[in-house]
Amino acid sequence: MEQWRRAAPPPDASPYPSVRPANEVEAYRAALGRYLDLPPENVTLFWKGRIALYAILEALGIGEGAEVLLPAFTCVVVPNAILYRGARPVYHEIEPATLHVDLSRLSERATGRTRVLLAQNTFGLAPPMEELREFAKARGLVLVEDCAHGFGGTYRGEKNGTAADVSFFSTQWNKPYSTGLGGIAVTRDPGIAAELRRIESLAENPTPREDAMLAALLKVRKIFSRPEVFTLAASAYRALGRVGLVVGSSDAGETAGTAKPARFVKRLTATQAAAGLRELARIDAYTAHRRSIAEIYDAALGRLGIARPMEPAGLRHTYLKYPVFVRERDRFVSEAASRGIAISDWFRSPIHPVTIGWEKWDYSAGSNPVAEEKSASIVNLPTQPGVTPRYARRVVDFLDRRRASLRSG
Repeated sequence: MEQWRRAAPPPDASPYPSVRPANEVEAYRAALGRYLDLPPENVTLFWKGRIALYAILEALGIGEGAEVLLPAFTCVVVPNAILYRGARPVYHEIEPATLHVDLSRLSERATGRTRVLLAQNTFGLAPPMEELREFAKARGLVLVEDCAHGFGGTYRGEKNGTAADVSFFSTQWNKPYSTGLGGIAVTRDPGIAAELRRIESLAENPTPREDAMLAALLKVRKIFSRPEVFTLAASAYRALGRVGLVVGSSDAGETAGTAKPARFVKRLTATQAAAGLRELARIDAYTAHRRSIAEIYDAALGRLGIARPMEPAGLRHTYLKYPVFVRERDRFVSEAASRGIAISDWFRSPIHPVTIGWEKWDYSAGSNPVAEEKSASIVNLPTQPGVTPRYARRVVDFLDRRRASLRSG
């Protein structure tokens, strides 16, 4: 495989010129470029985030016989994209404090077939990019950031998604900002960018029915943004999506097996781009809101003597989710729901949401005990824009009542 070289970032004194785009998709591409300080031609747009990852792997020439290192604390669509390329996912252990890569054990999983190191932004906190860049460089690997959770945060002054060789974002419903569905791939490397543009140009358009269904869902999403109804609405949406009654983030096949869906590689639509332009303008406000809600939870957990999510010096955590760990998770979540408290359970398995048959995804039970233990006990407190300080205090009151169920870490 050709080894890509990371190009130097553009100088601050030479901002990219603003041009009048031809349509919404190009306007959105240009707006993303300005936000991330990248030329618009280095931004490519897809129907879903997992498609952006698949396109990156194709652009890098990843295929049969190659291995991709990724954390054993991820969503099933990530190893799926690797398997769709004919490559093999190799899972590494996480460390308990940040839920990021355990650097001390990473080299155990690298082999002569390893070609890509996938660095995952988890719940809005960037991974240790400097150490991962050094690891990748020493072994001739391409560093790809899974930044599906990370838009809006920073790593030591660099915007999330711009510190790796190439990165991808998701703008699905429950991400930092939403276009309903959506994927973005970005890079500073002109060679990778050219390949991604070629792949985007050859991608299929979503069907008119898919686009119309997504447009309708975007119109009604505000009704379901309130935390009181969000969990129920999300469950109903996922169920309807799996059987094809709405355009869903996943279909049944993606959580049942590893066969690539038909017509998988699709590009972004004007409907998504128009939503993206509106939402991108609000991302800083969304991030500030999530951080303010996280401060309420921080204070409560500090009072209860429970470990809080880490924010290492120099990193800006966006708190897409606010993780805590509990005993008897299903009972805990059910009781919260009965009291109108929306608590979710990302990632409830090392390859969320799959809980059985992990071997289909080349995952061996017991191979990453920290990741497995954490995924068996995690819940997430809500931080989304619909969560008011008053609602967050209701969540805190619930935690007070169930403090015996809370684990210290």
